[in-house]
Amino acid sequence: MTAFLCKIDSKFTCVLLIIFSILLALGTWNPFLPAADIENENSGFSLAQIYSVIFIAYLFFIRFFNCGQLKFASWKKYIVLFYITLLLSTFYWSINELSISTAVFFLKFFLSVSLCFLLPEIFIRNKKYLYYSLAAFSFACGFVALLFSIGLLDEFTYISKGRVFIFGENPNSTSGRITIAFLLLLYLIFKNPLKWKRRRFWFCLLFFPMLMMIIASGSRGSFIILCIGIIAFLLLNPSVNNIKKYLILICSVIAIGIAISFIVSRHSEFSLFSRLGDSLEYGETGGRERLNSYSLQIFEENPLVGKGTIGYTKEMSLKFNEYRIVHNLYIYILASSGIVGFILFISFMAILLIKSIQIRQYDHLPLIIFGFIFLLAYKTGGILTYLLMWYLFSVIISLIDLELYERQNYNIVDGVESDKIGQ
Repeated sequence: MTAFLCKIDSKFTCVLLIIFSILLALGTWNPFLPAADIENENSGFSLAQIYSVIFIAYLFFIRFFNCGQLKFASWKKYIVLFYITLLLSTFYWSINELSISTAVFFLKFFLSVSLCFLLPEIFIRNKKYLYYSLAAFSFACGFVALLFSIGLLDEFTYISKGRVFIFGENPNSTSGRITIAFLLLLYLIFKNPLKWKRRRFWFCLLFFPMLMMIIASGSRGSFIILCIGIIAFLLLNPSVNNIKKYLILICSVIAIGIAISFIVSRHSEFSLFSRLGDSLEYGETGGRERLNSYSLQIFEENPLVGKGTIGYTKEMSLKFNEYRIVHNLYIYILASSGIVGFILFISFMAILLIKSIQIRQYDHLPLIIFGFIFLLAYKTGGILTYLLMWYLFSVIISLIDLELYERQNYNIVDGVESDKIGQ
């Protein structure tokens, strides 16, 4: 009876996880509220964030009855201390200006970080659930891209300055999500962790509409990250020899070049490549350098713990008449939580990077995902509450922990076999 109930609980958890992954693919979309921007941290809740409240509450509940034990847990203290540092800095500088939006921000931040603590405990108990989640997210993004490419989302899109807005969402948000889905789908098809049959290669047809959607967004950063990610995926793949790697790379470049030429010839209104040209010729960065300079000045005035989330935006508006936040997470963390918060967050990322490098010969996906997050954070500022980023962090943590567990078991078995041989 107990085994039967555990099986039902496991299946229910899997269903909830897949629903969460699909909603994550919808990004900031919420049919009941205006579209949100990932760089506007105090904006409303997306459907994925609303659902995550229920999902994470459920994960907390089952944790009391079936608590897993992560082998890779050295990162936890850094992210907890970072959260506390940012919270205390905000309270210290803006105690009289706290509002509901501040509470919403830190609640969303707490929910996002909770994914790193709770999701790995599901994934290490059943590795397939991890890949089911990645597949659900990737296919949902691919399906949205397919609908867009055949014109079924025209009613929900508009073009401004050569950039396509879908459901009113910031194109940078849309393109970032499609980019990581593209790389994950690449992994699921060619690494094939779910042991699909050869029919899986039909899923390659989704790459074209996903590429089209990224180009339509006009996001230079996402396009560059995609190119880097594809190259990294091929070069880091341990199961392919060097000759095949370069042959596949050349074929991929040719195929992508043909696809891009086809898309651009039929959609001259898309501005991605003209924007890339402006960046190369004139160094145009959409005002990012100016925002970086302003934010670093705020940091220099309060280098230890920064100005907090409220104090930072207030300083930007009062001193520089600028209501945007810096488009760089690392500089944003410096300005809002100072050297203390920056060291804690970078320590968290450094631990993930080191472990990802150590296991790259067995599984290169953690390093690919880390590279995506690192580059995305470099071009985007207010993503501390970006649910997708913390979900991807939880995937990295899970893959590292699973690999460490498998290596340990292999060493134990190998040691036992050696003892038997010795006897």
